[in-house]
Formats: sequence, structure tokens, C-alpha cells
Amino acid sequence: MRLRAPRPPSRHRPRRTVRARRQDPAREPADPVPPEPSGEGRGVRGRRGRRRRHPALAEQVGRRAEDEDRHADPDGRRVGRHPVLTSRLQRLIRANRPSLATSRFAIVLAASPFAVHPPAARPPEWKAAMRRSSASLAAATLLTLGLVVGAAAPAEAAVPRSYRNALAQAKSYVRVLDISKAGLYDQLHSRYGGRFSAKAARYGANHVKANWNREALGAAKSYVRVLDISKAGLHDQLVSKHGSQFTEKQAKYALRHVKVNYNKEALAAAKSYDRLFHMSDAELYDQLTSKYGAQFTASQANYAIDHL
Repeated sequence: MRLRAPRPPSRHRPRRTVRARRQDPAREPADPVPPEPSGEGRGVRGRRGRRRRHPALAEQVGRRAEDEDRHADPDGRRVGRHPVLTSRLQRLIRANRPSLATSRFAIVLAASPFAVHPPAARPPEWKAAMRRSSASLAAATLLTLGLVVGAAAPAEAAVPRSYRNALAQAKSYVRVLDISKAGLYDQLHSRYGGRFSAKAARYGANHVKANWNREALGAAKSYVRVLDISKAGLHDQLVSKHGSQFTEKQAKYALRHVKVNYNKEALAAAKSYDRLFHMSDAELYDQLTSKYGAQFTASQANYAIDHL
């Protein structure tokens, strides 16, 4: 077994732990370091270990101090908006954005400033005042929402039964027929139709959901599929009070979007006249172009006669 020689005593003082240095009564206390003001960040250490503040950081801290002094009242309290109430108002505006009355109500409340006390300077009645403000805000919010919802959704019990039946029958007519608004009113009010009163029929025609332009287009397609008709004759059939009774704008929409070859329509009409009445070319031309006849154009009539 090999024996290790003892180590010679060290010329240096033995190291003491941090706890021993702190508990050493002979150790003189160092000079107290003044605490850094609040809002400062980490600085840059100099040669002697002292902290030097970065120039940009110093400028930022100075601006922040100026803002705090500007927004402080004479008593030393910082004036702002209550964070809890402001967040509640923001959620209220986001949840009820379509409601103009609710948004106005929330914006007016959000514009009113609340004095926020630091925790150490809060008076005893601060909590009670904030609790009353929160309760009044919640009550006003519920009242406003109730008024908006009640105005937007009227009760069905207020509508008479005849009005509801007229509306249901109007929906059935729109679903089955290509009908105009005036034709729907006549169908509901006629003694050969629904036989509703004038007010009930008007209610049904006004409250039914229908695209009248598409109804006019559907009626035009039906006329073209069944009849050999010209463009002028189709227009008269759509707007006539003895026909579909569409408006001028709706009839123009239908004529612009219907797909039809009027030369072929004129040829089919000429074949029908020739088969039934055995007309000459001159008489057939007059029948095709007359305003009391088919109302085709001259070029369409000539095309039909040439291709018989």
C-alpha cells in the first residue's frame, strides 16, 4: 500500500463561503447602493463595475416619465380608463356590432374616463364605487340588448291569421309559378283565387321572399318554349296587364338574359300561318311584321319566307 505524503500548509487564507462572509461580524458593511428608479432597464457596465444607461434607453425612460407627469392629476393619482370596464365594453361592441344602438351606448361609456388609484393610495370606498359601476354597466347592457332583440324580432302572435295564411299561399304560388308581384296580388285577392282581403293579399305579396327578375326570366322562357313569339311580342306579353304584369325593368332583364333565336321563331310562325291559312308571301309578310300580328322585324320575316 502506497502512502501519500501530507500536504504542506498553504500560505493563503482559506476560502470562506458566501454564507460565512455574510455572517462574519467583523466584515464591514459596504456602502448602500441607491435603488434604481422604476421603469429603467438593464444598463451597460463600465470599467469600475457601475451601470451606465444606454442613451436610447435613457431617452425612452425620460419620455415615459414625461407622459406619466402629463397624465397625472394634482393629487398624484394617474388618470386613465378602468381596464376591466374597458375590456367589457370592447367585448360588448364586438358581440353586438350589427346593433347601432348598443354600439353607440358602449362607445359613450368607453369615452368616459375612470380614475385608477395605485394600490397603496386607494381610498376605502374605491371598491364599493367600482362594484356599483360594474353593476350599473351590466344592467344597462342587458336592458339595451333586450330592447334591440325585442325590436328586431316581432312576435308572430301580433300578425292576424288571415295575413299568415295569405303569406303561406303566396309562397306556394312563387314556388310553383313564374309570377310577378302584381299577378301574385291579383291571384290572392281574386274571387277565383285565394279570395283574401286587399290588406291580407298586399301583406302576402309584400312579405314573400322572391327575386322578381328571375321570375320574369322564368316566364319569358315559358313563353318561348310554348309560343312562336318575337322579341316585341314577348315584351308586350310580360308587361301587359292582361299578361304577366311585370315591370318594365323586370321585362328588360328577362329579354336581355333569355336565350332565343328570333329567326327560327319567325320561321316557325310562318309555317304555322301557311299550314292553317294558306297565305301568299305578301300576306304572310304583313302578318309577320304587323303590330297587331307577330311583330317580327323585316329581316326576320324575309328569313322566314325564304326558308319555307
